Amino acid sequence: SLIRDPPFSNIDLVSCRNLLIYLTSELQEQVIPIFHYALRPGGFLFLGISENVSQHPQLFTPLDKKHRLFRRVDSGKRAAIFPMFAKSAHNVRRSAATGDKGERHVNVKPLMTGPSHPDQDALRQIEARVMDRYAPAHVLVNADGDVLHYSGRTGMYLEAPAGVPNSNLIAMARKGLRAPLRAILRDAAKTNKPASFNGAVVETDAGPQVVDLVAEPAGELAGQAALLVVISYVAEGKDAPARAADTASHDGEAVLQHTEQELQTMREKMQTLVEEHETSVEELKSANEELLSVNEELQSSNEELETSKEELQSVNEELHTVNSELASKVDELDHANSDLKNLFDSTQIATVFLDSALRIRGFTPAFTEIFKQIPSDRGRPLTDIASAIEMPSLAADIRKTIESGDPIERKIEHLNDNRFF
Repeated sequence: SLIRDPPFSNIDLVSCRNLLIYLTSELQEQVIPIFHYALRPGGFLFLGISENVSQHPQLFTPLDKKHRLFRRVDSGKRAAIFPMFAKSAHNVRRSAATGDKGERHVNVKPLMTGPSHPDQDALRQIEARVMDRYAPAHVLVNADGDVLHYSGRTGMYLEAPAGVPNSNLIAMARKGLRAPLRAILRDAAKTNKPASFNGAVVETDAGPQVVDLVAEPAGELAGQAALLVVISYVAEGKDAPARAADTASHDGEAVLQHTEQELQTMREKMQTLVEEHETSVEELKSANEELLSVNEELQSSNEELETSKEELQSVNEELHTVNSELASKVDELDHANSDLKNLFDSTQIATVFLDSALRIRGFTPAFTEIFKQIPSDRGRPLTDIASAIEMPSLAADIRKTIESGDPIERKIEHLNDNRFF
């Protein structure tokens, strides 16, 4: 048994797949250090896909997280908690199978008082036999009431509840023990002192029995605080009601008081939960209002974007219209320019176009017969071009016409005796 038997040592590889998922967290706390002890330095631990040793980083380091392969860490290791009470666990099973009746309580002292003895093994066996036969039934539980260890003869007072396996002492207690056990466990855990209940009547397979209950702190076991619960047999059968009558009223009042305290505690917890729920509802309402406000803002922004989109579409249509008009104007200008060019090329009248600075902008082919003009002369002042006529006042007449807008006519002679107006 992984929990009950001593481990091997100096192992190269421990493969334990899909077992830890069936153990409680307390048992896993015991098993992982045992694996660490069993492996040699640098040994490997191979677990199942759903298992991990993340709570023991000081004992193992992961080699392959996906396939759950770990290596033993040699430094800072924690001592393994080896299985204990193996003999008593065997007795629990034997007691549960045979239904042993409770026996009278006797005080037993250990037979071994010295560090060594020639018949040490025999004395241990005798001591274990005395404990099994005459010691009262007892159970070790943690602060939550989960059983850590059973003694012999507990099968009379505990039984497995129906449904999912449960190791809680209160859940396994037979009729008549649950309320007293709950009361003394709470008192012992709260005050860290022994608590007792006398004259509890429990319904066993052999009939009713009167027992005394004691719960007291027992230090730590398996790394957690433990409580020792002792069930001492008092009477059975017809004597049970009579023996329990003397203490039933007093202890019943104690149980009633504990029950009332539990109810008060539950009421306070319920009130706290209700207040927390109301606070959560208020926060949710506030968050909902904020979301509604944000939604309205988003809708408003969306409407503005839709309006902007429509405006952009309208501007785009206007731009298309203007562009079409500009394209039409350009076509008209091209046609007009083409007509003017054809007119200039076909006319026999010498014509020149000047700007305000008398720079040449255009001319007809006939103009080149008077002025020695070439196409590259566009942009040059007319006065810089050599002419075949004698007209000293040409520049002055042009400026006067530009200023007044009135035409000036003069008769001039060409060098080859031609006359022009």
